[in-house]
Amino acid sequence: MSNKHVSNRNILITQEDDWFMAKDIETNVASQGDDINSALANLKETLELYYEDCVMEEIPTKVAFLTTMELAIQCQANIQFLRFACRHHSKSF
Repeated sequence: MSNKHVSNRNILITQEDDWFMAKDIETNVASQGDDINSALANLKETLELYYEDCVMEEIPTKVAFLTTMELAIQCQANIQFLRFACRHHSKSF
């Protein structure tokens, strides 16, 4: 006898090129789609398969907090790449 349990999941959605990635924060289970709704629908199906044989006590119930922070990042340019790109660009004229 199957006993359904409703669990609210914390999902992170990011965009990579033309794809949207949806990831369940607690399990790191992820899926993708060509828009947010399809990424979420695909993740829901993937999570249902992930939990298919679980016992109710196995479902993690974590509280997650998502926030932003400001970070100053100092990067050094790749000088060799810039020199190559400048030479390559100047030859095309």
